[in-house]
Amino acid sequence: MPPLPVVPGVVKLVIETVNFDSQALNIHHVQYSGGPPSSSDLEAFHGTILDSIEYVYTHNGIGSLDLVSASYMDLSSDTGATYESALSGSGSLEGDVLPMSSAVVVSHDILRRYRGGHPRTYLAIGSSDTFEADSTRVWQASFLANVQSDFESFRTATRAGVIGTINWLGLCNVSYRSGGELRVTPIVDLITGSVAKTRVCTQRRRLGKVGG
Repeated sequence: MPPLPVVPGVVKLVIETVNFDSQALNIHHVQYSGGPPSSSDLEAFHGTILDSIEYVYTHNGIGSLDLVSASYMDLSSDTGATYESALSGSGSLEGDVLPMSSAVVVSHDILRRYRGGHPRTYLAIGSSDTFEADSTRVWQASFLANVQSDFESFRTATRAGVIGTINWLGLCNVSYRSGGELRVTPIVDLITGSVAKTRVCTQRRRLGKVGG
């Protein structure tokens, strides 16, 4: 498989959590102007958004969910700066643990229309106590409102503005492919809004192969 092309003006952010023996990775992209950022710039940005990252999971995750790390990589070149920091904190919800494939889906708006849907984030949060009454298909309204508010706070934090020589513009979507083929230059779209969806969704790729 050929390597992905560089993406000028974008940093990749990976947030790692674990729940007992299951790992989850949430991958975000953040657009910037100026730079490119150094490792120190990435560290400064991390300090700005740290609380909002952790609160999404500690406020909406079950007690067995632990935050592990946040890692940053500048995608503007093959030698772009990187930074990684340990995260602390655990979820605060009670109830039974859900299958790791269960997820709250946060759907993102961008100005460009394209075939195949829209960007989204799958969050491995919630518990059996966050289902709507008499349902295993729909999230509880109050829980969903918390997720919506906390994710929006995170998205707002990524629009940090100027820190040093970098102007942080916010979460974005990166389109690497068109019709199954790699684009020479990926398309970057700034995320203009995010909505936590009511339905309990699944990210089946988290399950891995049967029996292994």
